[in-house]
Amino acid sequence: MPSAGGVKILAVTLVVVVAAALASSYLLMKPKPERSIRIGVVAPTTGGMSKTGRDMWQAAQLAASEINEAGGVYVEELGRNLSITLYLGDTESTKEGGIAAVTKLVVEDRVDILVGGFSSAITMVDEVVAIEHGVPFIVTGASYPGVTRRTDYDTSNIFHHIATADVFGWRTMVWAAEQLRPKVIEALNLTDDYRLRGGIFYQDSFYGVGAYEGAMAAISELGLPIDIVYEEKYPMLTTDFSGFIPGMLEQKLDFLYWVGFLGETAAGIAQARSAGVDTLFIAVECCDDPDYYELLGRWGEYSILQSRWSTYNEPRGPTHDQIVRFKEAYQEMWGELPSMMAVATYEAVYVAAEAIRVAGTLEKGAVIDALNELRIPQICELIEGGYIDYTEDYRELPIMHFMQQLYFDEEVGECRPRIIYPRGWSNPPGAELELPEWYINYLKG
Repeated sequence: MPSAGGVKILAVTLVVVVAAALASSYLLMKPKPERSIRIGVVAPTTGGMSKTGRDMWQAAQLAASEINEAGGVYVEELGRNLSITLYLGDTESTKEGGIAAVTKLVVEDRVDILVGGFSSAITMVDEVVAIEHGVPFIVTGASYPGVTRRTDYDTSNIFHHIATADVFGWRTMVWAAEQLRPKVIEALNLTDDYRLRGGIFYQDSFYGVGAYEGAMAAISELGLPIDIVYEEKYPMLTTDFSGFIPGMLEQKLDFLYWVGFLGETAAGIAQARSAGVDTLFIAVECCDDPDYYELLGRWGEYSILQSRWSTYNEPRGPTHDQIVRFKEAYQEMWGELPSMMAVATYEAVYVAAEAIRVAGTLEKGAVIDALNELRIPQICELIEGGYIDYTEDYRELPIMHFMQQLYFDEEVGECRPRIIYPRGWSNPPGAELELPEWYINYLKG
């Protein structure tokens, strides 16, 4: 029989053991963090493309905030609504950074789906990580067709939420033949069989080459009355174009199609115009960003800007009101206007959420299947047929383009756009291409 002291020690020991057991039980029973939908946003928020990457990241946050405030996304398998949690994958504007960013998102953050991706050169290498891990990836900012059409990897988990580079090169040449050529013929009193003298100056990248090839294919396959008498490519992120300008001056170009990022294009047009290259410059869709207008200054007046999204204008059509609402919401949240890359990424977050709702699960294969079958009304960007419905062959989205002409606004000290093509989308109504006197004199000289 234990002594009184022994009984006391035993009792204390039992209390300690019971307390430890209860503590252990509590830890085991402690609720796990609530599961959410993990969306990885692949964007260059540092480096030479950081402005565009920041727009993409901010737009994704706006979309996630709106979806969460509306109650989240119902996932049937779990029997409840899940909120969205975003994870940033900063590519640092480099291929190496892109690989590291997507690897972190997939392996460490264990995201359910990826959206974003800017620069075809970067996306072509970092998408391989997503392909190897079977993670669905909605690409919003890499226009090279090979992103989904490459043959060295199975790209069945990659979805192209952007017009491909060959398409906007093709459409630019069609516009030049349909709208610019008649104006030039009229202004210079030329014969009806006149062929435009054009130039293509393009970034030496998948993106630039894709646009160049699309433009040349349109001229050849459609028999367009255009001769490309000047063609040259330049290294990505070039800012000094003085070495190229003498070659431009040698030709009396009716137009020069400049395929580059916004910083390159704005700097290049300003340098070329200041050196006397007074042709009609045509910029590519990714330039439609507030920074482009600021950088161009007065040099951009009367230039052309192709777009599928306008920073300072809205095409007349079925998505007009939605565009206005998105712009207002973005500006309220971030204190600035969104760019084209912003709206594409905003839409992609909504597409990702809808695909998961339709799939009823977070299982990646099922989400990929849902994306293949998805058919939802267009959001802001105008799409052929009016629905977000990826093509069966390469999972691409037939987004529409329009053309804008820029005019210098003395009040704001920057250029502002008028939508001039197609005619049914023109804004202000009835706006059409104008040829300035300095351009006509340049061609006559």
